[in-house]
Amino acid sequence: CSQIYATFRKLDQEHIIRITRTGSIMHIAPVVHLLDQRIDPDQLREISQQNMVNALTWSEWDVVVSTPVKLDNLFSMKDKKDPYDVNPKTVVLDEYDLLLGEENIAKATTNILRRFAGVHKSHFGETNKERQFILCGATSPRKVGGINIQDEVKNWFVDLQVFKSEDFHKFSERIDCESVDVPDGILPEKEVAMLAKVIQSSTANKIIVFCNSMQRVQLVHEYLTRKGEMCLPYFASMPEEERMNVLSKFNSPEFNYRILAATDLASRGIDFVGVEHVIQFDFGTNITAIMHRAGRTARIGKKGRFTSFIRPKDELLYSRFQEILKGKLDIEAVFSHKRSLNKKEKKIAQRKEAEEEEESEI
Repeated sequence: CSQIYATFRKLDQEHIIRITRTGSIMHIAPVVHLLDQRIDPDQLREISQQNMVNALTWSEWDVVVSTPVKLDNLFSMKDKKDPYDVNPKTVVLDEYDLLLGEENIAKATTNILRRFAGVHKSHFGETNKERQFILCGATSPRKVGGINIQDEVKNWFVDLQVFKSEDFHKFSERIDCESVDVPDGILPEKEVAMLAKVIQSSTANKIIVFCNSMQRVQLVHEYLTRKGEMCLPYFASMPEEERMNVLSKFNSPEFNYRILAATDLASRGIDFVGVEHVIQFDFGTNITAIMHRAGRTARIGKKGRFTSFIRPKDELLYSRFQEILKGKLDIEAVFSHKRSLNKKEKKIAQRKEAEEEEESEI
């Protein structure tokens, strides 16, 4: 949200477009002075939320940028006073597969769709048929977290028009892929030492190192910093303003930060400047995550390097990844979590085994 808001402000320096974002510091600032008083934290949170609700007056804005969860919460409060106020002509769902498939987000997204896309049980009724929806995504897996995304989209939108670029669901040919084998049972310190060697040998000016947890990000950040590398950490539980500060430092030529150690929070929706090397220190949990990570480099016609650390537990998904790169396998066939992929492979193996037994009996 913050980066979309900042991009609008950068492109619209004349402030022709009136844009706001929910949960921004300007909405919270009017209650900051209460922090020094003896006030119940829940009461302070309620005052802050009410302040944001009051600020979300549709007649004052052209664009509102928000996460589904925050917007859904604001609507539930705003409905008590004026449920018809926010009435957009266009609704954009960026990274729609994530918004509809991620367990912690899907419910809020569905509530927003019910409000603005549904004809029944909606404040707006038949007028919702005139509203435009734009769903954007670099990937479109059939299922995310057990939810059939494509069926879910068809349920909401009857006259759906699909536009795909030539590179949709393809890995860029401008990316050089390589791997590093990590022995089973190796100590974390030894793992990070292997990472440090890869970074030291890299000629890239900007590197993103992806990890699968906040703890792993901190491990990488602390080790590389001790070794004298200019490294920044980035993960979801950091305060929003701190995350924005980290991105600003990493992207800005004024600072000399070469490495960003991050979770998958950095793999979507962020416009990084000049990232030449992406390293999967922890291999992605599914092909969607791997695609988005790789997509941080080789942008705007430039070349990039993509290094994957492979442990024994990653070999199955990595072998499928290799087949995709060689054009031997359709990427949509591998849109699955590793656990689901293992189940699929097991079923295939069992089917083959049963067929072989039948043939031997014949």
